[in-house]
This record gives sequence, C-alpha cells and structure tokens, in this order.
Amino acid sequence: MKKILLTLTVVIFITKTAIALDMQPSTSPTNLEYSYKAYKNKNHIYTANIIARPCVLKNSCLGVFTTVKGDKIIEINTCYIDTQNQILKVHQESHNDLDKTYFIWDIDNTKETATSKYINLKTNQEQTNSFKFLKDGLTIQSFLSLLPNIQLKPGYTFDFPLLVPPDYFHYLTMTVITTESINTIDGEIECYRLELRISGLFGMILPKCSFWVRKKPPHIPYKYEEPNTTYILDSYQIKEKKE
Repeated sequence: MKKILLTLTVVIFITKTAIALDMQPSTSPTNLEYSYKAYKNKNHIYTANIIARPCVLKNSCLGVFTTVKGDKIIEINTCYIDTQNQILKVHQESHNDLDKTYFIWDIDNTKETATSKYINLKTNQEQTNSFKFLKDGLTIQSFLSLLPNIQLKPGYTFDFPLLVPPDYFHYLTMTVITTESINTIDGEIECYRLELRISGLFGMILPKCSFWVRKKPPHIPYKYEEPNTTYILDSYQIKEKKE
C-alpha cells in the first residue's frame, strides 16, 4: 500500500467539487489498528501498520499513525484530523529505496492559511509554501481511517481531493463496483470491491486500484491491489465510539 498509502504521486490535476462522505449514523471516526503485508510477485517486501486513536490537538481530533518497514524502505506518517474530517497536520519521513524517494514533509492546516515544508534528503534542499487547503481534502491515511464508517452500497461513488507532497491536490473517485466473497483472516467474508482511480477522463485509461472491504459495517479493508503489488490484512483491531 506504499505508493497509494504514503507517496501516491499522479500527474493529473482536475478541478471539480468533492462529494461529502456519507458516514454511518451515531458514530465518530473509528479507533483502529491495521497491519498489512505487501507482496510483489508473491514475495513479501514490507509491512504497513496503521493506528488511529483519539488525541488532543486543537480540540478533539483523531491521530492516524502509519509505519512502513521492509529491507528497502522505512517510512512514517502522522496525520491529525478533526471531528469534521478536516486535516489539521501531517508529518512524513521517507527513506524509500524501492521508489527512490527520500524526504521529510510537513503540513500545518491549523491557521487561516495552510503551510507546507518539504525537505529533499538527497540534496538537502528545503521548500516552504503557503497554500489554500481544499475543503474535504484527505490524505490516504485519513481516508483509510474514515473508510470503516462510510455508508457504502452498490454503485455508491464519491470524489475527494487527495493531498500529496509537497502541497498538491489530485481528485480521486471511489466507486463500489460489486459484491464478492474472498478468503480473509476471518475466513470467507462477503465484501464490497471498491475501485479507486483518478477522476475524470484520464481515470478511464490510467491504472486503477481496488479495495475489498467487509460488506457489513464497519467496513474492514481486508485486501488492496495496485499494479504489481498486493496488500493483505494480517491483523486488526477496530472499535466504534458511539456519540
């Protein structure tokens, strides 16, 4: 889940309006722990761990903490989101020999104008910017933390602006394609298969990604596939906090 989980970089920017997420009633963002094993050509190449916990930062918020570790990669990402699913802060460090990406990245969206800082660890060049943070903008980490409580159904589609380093937004479209039963750590489970692609016409021809999430809420993401890499949920804990 590395490319889309931490450093998804796409070359198309499309201006449009995001569709608000339909969240399950009477729940706040889910407390969760996921551990995924990533495979390429059936070989285990790294493990990705995601932990989401309530925290205190500018009132109540959710902290999403991600680590990716393997022989050729060490990445960490911390993302804070508020109760309206708005990103407050992001910090990421990447030492990635697989994609040849080496950087430190920070986003601060706690003031009127958002700021970004990006340090290239190969050249030691630092770039800082002020920018407009798009409403409903997500990182892939915050998307995964919200996914269990989205009200999914066949044909359901929503668009969202994905924030990628240093401070760019790219619109993605998620669609519930079909219902399938797959083998998981919980046995054979009926799942929704979700398709994630770049929004607009380019999304029709560029590679797509797929998630398999449990049909019954909360929608546990058991499996994820992108070109050349498959991610399998190895362990998890998940809790819903009633309001």
